[in-house]
Amino acid sequence: CYQVRVRISYDNSSTYCPFGPYCTITLGTATCTSGMALGEDGSGTIGTTQARLSIWPNPNDGSTLNVSLTDLDATVNAVTMDVTDAFGKLVRSRTLPVQDGLLNTSVSFDQDLAPGLYLVNLTAGEHRYTERLVIQ
Repeated sequence: CYQVRVRISYDNSSTYCPFGPYCTITLGTATCTSGMALGEDGSGTIGTTQARLSIWPNPNDGSTLNVSLTDLDATVNAVTMDVTDAFGKLVRSRTLPVQDGLLNTSVSFDQDLAPGLYLVNLTAGEHRYTERLVIQ
């Protein structure tokens, strides 16, 4: 079971419309129990927001990576992105600007990353977000 919400861009990812309400997607025969707190108006929106990290394309060719981190605290101005290999060795590090609680950028690596498994770690204030990245 997944709680999903969507927002769209009409200008090739320069700006985005606000997120729509959450909906529950069920795969297979799973039984879902809603951990969702209804908003004051009963609209089904989550009571507290939590930042969400997305990276794409994944698998990747090792040259350019798109990074999106949404619903950040308004006090966060920048995010630190560290890319580590499967052994924990830091292979890339960047500081990325945040605007209006949103990070949405493309990161070009100075040198292509070698094929393998990497972890993309973003640190925003006191919070840390991690996604696996496969380089082919």
